[in-house]
Amino acid sequence: MNKRIIYIDIYKSMLMILVIIGHLQFFEYNSRTLTLIYSFHMPAFLIIAGYISNINKDSKYINIIKKRFNNSIIPYFIFYFISLIILPKDTIQGQQIAVLTMFRGIGDPINSSNLPLWFLTYYFVSMTVFEILDLLSIKLSSVFYRKNNFKINKNILLLILCSILMSLSFIYARVYKLNRLPFNTEIALFSLLYIYLGKIFKTHQENIYSFFKSSLNNKISYLIYIFLYTIIVFSWYHFSLKNGRIDLNARDYKNSFLMYINAILGFIMFSPIPYILSKIKYVNSIFSFLGKISLYTLAYHIPSNIVTYGIINPFLPISFNQILTSPNIISLTYFTLTALLFSSLMFFIHKNIFENKL
Repeated sequence: MNKRIIYIDIYKSMLMILVIIGHLQFFEYNSRTLTLIYSFHMPAFLIIAGYISNINKDSKYINIIKKRFNNSIIPYFIFYFISLIILPKDTIQGQQIAVLTMFRGIGDPINSSNLPLWFLTYYFVSMTVFEILDLLSIKLSSVFYRKNNFKINKNILLLILCSILMSLSFIYARVYKLNRLPFNTEIALFSLLYIYLGKIFKTHQENIYSFFKSSLNNKISYLIYIFLYTIIVFSWYHFSLKNGRIDLNARDYKNSFLMYINAILGFIMFSPIPYILSKIKYVNSIFSFLGKISLYTLAYHIPSNIVTYGIINPFLPISFNQILTSPNIISLTYFTLTALLFSSLMFFIHKNIFENKL
């Protein structure tokens, strides 16, 4: 069993909290809050996935497919079947369409029984393709060296392969605007660079950490880092609002270049928060646990609304219910906590069905 990284788990927990807030019905589609959240929270999951991906020369193509299928597609169908029961459509025809939507594996805002589950099929395709390309790059680099006695950097080769598929997906979805492919394939291919960035960071993390650690003892360097971080935050804020609300599921990227830039800036901007939380006793355990059950939170934060509105809220004071009808710190905290608690309960109910690898 792979050793979990507390920092990564905490980072995922924070991202899932943003997912919950983003799906609350408090904010308009193009609101500033959703624009900022959506600028980086989904791409950040793929950057993290690239960081924890572990492909080497001994990996097997078939094992990559099996692993990703078991960790993404099997949970997808299990969660979707449960969603068909607890979130049924109003008509038999609507329920039948929801079933067909399930097998297509796309995020259909109208016909899907649990829209956030689209991420699992998207995650499956993007990670499977990337890791196959990663292994292919390793093998091609080795073959080329044996035949020509000239070494090609495997990461450069991987970047070229990813760029080719990204270009093809861009032409398919953005230039010709063709129909959705099963399992959100065209969106997944366009997102390969996010995973690549996570892999590159992992490759050079020791040099990066040692550089920062050695220079933080210097007050001037420390002030420079603070200045650069401030620039990153303001750049992310400005460019995110300039590009507008993006929606990966809807293939609405606005300016694709800015979309990638904002995702990277947002990921960097958000990174110190999980690090700080990882140093706080007890708090790190709570957020680490929430990161471990991120798969369940993804699947159950929408169904939790049924429990919240139908079972809990009727027993609350009328004055408190009135507070919960508008976006404020109390309502956001309340609905986020109920979603996390319900997801935790579902985790303990069927945690042995599969292991969370999201």
